[in-house]
Amino acid sequence: MGTVLFRMILPSVNKVEQHELYYRANGDTEVEYNEIKLAPQTRVRFDTYFNAFFYPKYSKYTCISKVSMCALVTGELWARAICWTAGKEEILLFETRVSGREQSVSFPVDILHQLPQDGAICLELEVISGYACFHKGWYETDAEPNHQVRLAAIICTYKREDYVSRSLNRLRTSIWETEQCPIKEDIDVLVIDNGNTLIPNKEEHVRILGNRNLGGSGGFTRGLIEAYCQKDKYTHVLFMDDDISFETETLVRTVQILKFAKKFEEPLWIGGQMLVEGQPSIQFESGAFYRKGRLVPVNRGLDLSERENLLENEKEHHVQYNAWWYCCFPVECVEEKGLPLPLFIKTDDVEYGLRVKPRVLLMNGIGIWHMAFTQKYSPYLEYYIKRNELIVSALHNNGDGVWAGLWKMLRAAGKAILTGELHTVLFITRAYRDFLAGPEFLASVDGEQLNTALRNEPISKNGFIEAITVFGELLKMTACFCLGYSNVRKRYLLHLEELVSLSSWCTRLGIEDLFL
Repeated sequence: MGTVLFRMILPSVNKVEQHELYYRANGDTEVEYNEIKLAPQTRVRFDTYFNAFFYPKYSKYTCISKVSMCALVTGELWARAICWTAGKEEILLFETRVSGREQSVSFPVDILHQLPQDGAICLELEVISGYACFHKGWYETDAEPNHQVRLAAIICTYKREDYVSRSLNRLRTSIWETEQCPIKEDIDVLVIDNGNTLIPNKEEHVRILGNRNLGGSGGFTRGLIEAYCQKDKYTHVLFMDDDISFETETLVRTVQILKFAKKFEEPLWIGGQMLVEGQPSIQFESGAFYRKGRLVPVNRGLDLSERENLLENEKEHHVQYNAWWYCCFPVECVEEKGLPLPLFIKTDDVEYGLRVKPRVLLMNGIGIWHMAFTQKYSPYLEYYIKRNELIVSALHNNGDGVWAGLWKMLRAAGKAILTGELHTVLFITRAYRDFLAGPEFLASVDGEQLNTALRNEPISKNGFIEAITVFGELLKMTACFCLGYSNVRKRYLLHLEELVSLSSWCTRLGIEDLFL
């Protein structure tokens, strides 16, 4: 038996309605105990987001040239290996007739690069007579891994105990307590508890660490420091939001790809595509760009239950970053590029991607579900959005300078005024004021106290006096921003290395004794 790259997965009971992310059927099926029971004359295909093998990315990013598609089935049926392409061409690679109980099927696909380079392969089962059952399936390779990989998955959390417990329980059941899991010794989890509400543990593969609440930036950076200071043990880190839902096989795919990864000039990152929790087959983003101070997502709105969209989603986009809801990268990035900026929340992932300039691998089957951001919006977030976008644009010369920043402020303020949300304008002007305070502000501010103050800011009335105050703040900030932008941009560039250094972060987090 070769190395398992990933196992085919089936929907849980509460996701059966989204079965076309897992399998397609033209007859009656029933999913039970992670098996599919097939009625007579039923045909099932696994040409789906989670279960097809999208070989062009494996050919490009790994040393794998041969793969075997394997399955365990019961019944009298046809088993086929099928390749389909973006041009809707279908190629029958192998076909065999199976009869009996728990029969093994294996189709070796020897030379991946000789297949059409806009395609994917999948398993098809067609019942000949009676009932049949698909027990399990997987893809494996006889190639030898290029690397040893040990992953520290970092979950940053703040008072979301239920989410974290659910995720850890799934990882225990599917990875560490499953004998056949190919990565059971290759992954640990570091839970960074910004709320200090979880009980520290002594579990073999899980560590819970209390942390100062310095937002997502502080939580993820604390985990990254932990992994970096054990770089003889950990090769990669995986940043994961605490409020996501995911298939644990996503982590298996991630680790196994890294074991076979080719060497590139840029650091190889693996990003998780985000699917919308309330619309489970709709993609929110597959990586993104940062252009002229704006976030530009890739392939937003694709329905990944539609087969024709899957190959469209596999087309290469040289994205600049991947959000930290699921983002895996080498620990060695810290050596050359330092740690993330202390931005608390919002745009820290963008800045780190622009600074490191990675090669980001995104592919079908490596994705998570996350709540739509419109459901998480609050007016005080405008402070972080505007302040941090200004900082990122100034550092990376990616916002068209002072005039673009000024236009962004006036446009956002105008929208808030027209919608009767004068208090939002004050968050915006405060963001610009704190940006102009420069890197010294970021270095000295107590992020936890600032966040508490922003969240507790009283909502002003939309009266005449309040309107005069808001317009006055806008006029004053317009002048200050135009006069001060050039100087403050130079200061951010001058002090960047200090802000992202290990010593400054350890001081900020209060962990000097542990690491220095």
